[in-house]
Amino acid sequence: MKIAVTTTIPTAKGGNVWFFAEAVEFENLDDLFESLNTKHSLICDKLHVRQDGDGRRRVYDREATILGIFGIATITPAHVDIIDEEE
Repeated sequence: MKIAVTTTIPTAKGGNVWFFAEAVEFENLDDLFESLNTKHSLICDKLHVRQDGDGRRRVYDREATILGIFGIATITPAHVDIIDEEE
């Protein structure tokens, strides 16, 4: 499942840190949140993306990331097309 994550970490430019991520073992948000509630963390891949000419995001790199339940973040489904660079 591809998700969008927004944290409360401020940036030098102002605003918050946000990124796309993928948690492959979850098919829906309910299962993701249930696991987060049980395990207190979520292991996922942070997706580094660039936008192509068609408005889709293409993944050019992945970075293993751990989201902890004690961090403050909003997690939502990614409502944009995100495809691997090779496609």
